Amino acid sequence: MSRDFEKLIADIEAEAHAEGPEAVAQMRTYQTRFRLASQLISMRKARGWSQERLAELTGIGQPEISNFERGLGSPTEVTLARLIAPFEYHIGFVPDSVDEREFVPA
Repeated sequence: MSRDFEKLIADIEAEAHAEGPEAVAQMRTYQTRFRLASQLISMRKARGWSQERLAELTGIGQPEISNFERGLGSPTEVTLARLIAPFEYHIGFVPDSVDEREFVPA
C-alpha cells in the first residue's frame, strides 16, 4: 500500500474520530463494505470467474454483483450468503486483530 493511500486513510480516520461516534460508526460500516467487496473480487478472480459466471452460480443478477463489488450496495445477509456459497464459504465473525492482508482466498 502506498504511503499516500495510508496517509489518506489515517486522515479519514482522524476526521471521523474528531466528528464523533456517529462518524466513526459510519466509517466502520464503509470499511466493512469495501473489505467484503474486495474479498469477493479476489475470490472470484482466483477462480477465473466473471461476474456473469458468479451470477449464474448464485442466481443473483450481474448488475447487483457489480454494484456490490464497486461498493455501491450492501447485500443482505441472505444475499451475501448466496454470493459466497459457490466458494464453499459461509458468513462468520472475524476478530479485529486478524489482519485481512494475511487472508488469502481459496
